[in-house]
Amino acid sequence: MIRKFVLGLGACAVAFLAVGCDKATSTANSSTQNASNMEQMAKRGADAAAATGGDIKKNVEEYIPKIEEKIKTLTGDKAKQAGDAFTALKKMFDEFKAAPADKAKELLAPLVAKFTEVKTMVGL
Repeated sequence: MIRKFVLGLGACAVAFLAVGCDKATSTANSSTQNASNMEQMAKRGADAAAATGGDIKKNVEEYIPKIEEKIKTLTGDKAKQAGDAFTALKKMFDEFKAAPADKAKELLAPLVAKFTEVKTMVGL
């Protein structure tokens, strides 16, 4: 009787181990898939950020002459404020162009904010 009990207990232990190993294998496989999915998402995000950076470069380069012309038409205090803001924008834009990709991501939001501010100041 004790032999049957011990043998049954042993069989249950083996069955639990087998189920646990299958579960561990499936967990490892799903973890690998999740890591792969995260890498793909990161690559897509980097591509999108690069595209946005390229778009802002094109946009700013296109608007620089227009902004300069508008500043020339302004007078007094508005012209000084717009000129100072434009100088700061050009400096930020030069830093953005020269920065490596990871640093450029950090500089993108302030550059867009300054660009929008200057365009509003000069009436574009």
